[in-house]
Amino acid sequence: MTRGANAWVDMSVGDLGKVVTGKTPSTSHPEYWGGGIPFVTPGDLLDGGVSVTARTVAESALSICKPLPRGTVLVSCIGTIGKTGILDCDVAITNQQINAIIPNPKVIDPWFLLYALLRSADALRKSASITTIPILNKSNFEAFDLPIADLPEQQIIARVLFRCDTKIAAIEHEIALLDELLRAMLEELMTGRLSAVPLVENEA
Repeated sequence: MTRGANAWVDMSVGDLGKVVTGKTPSTSHPEYWGGGIPFVTPGDLLDGGVSVTARTVAESALSICKPLPRGTVLVSCIGTIGKTGILDCDVAITNQQINAIIPNPKVIDPWFLLYALLRSADALRKSASITTIPILNKSNFEAFDLPIADLPEQQIIARVLFRCDTKIAAIEHEIALLDELLRAMLEELMTGRLSAVPLVENEA
């Protein structure tokens, strides 16, 4: 595909990499479960890196499910449409509610793809079939268009957004710690276990 300098073009998801629909190993085979390999479900997708999941599978499950490499971009396409994540582990599998994109490194930066999908989440939901449970099937997902910059610009944009995400996560962590401290002090002060006088004197 030819493009001018700094040009953006619409490209389908299927042109950006290989799309794989997940599969759940049979629970009647306990040998497939409980190993060290992440088994990703929509609940594990938090619009960022995925390395730890609620459930795991054993290596034997890889013989019946498509193993996904680090950098694979994940999108929930059944139920809650548009939840995203990117694999931050060496190998994982997903359930059937998730479509995975193994990016073509010559075409798309994985983190840029993640952010492009995040930006297009509403449009993805509108593309889903209107049934009891919303479904965006594989063929429609592969045909979904995204505006794509050239690769060097993708990488710059992805780095900037990733740094912003990292700072936001750090600030949210600090806020959570301060909230815990506030609750602990509230309990101590309001039950008389801690005197407020020294605190006031120190501030002065």
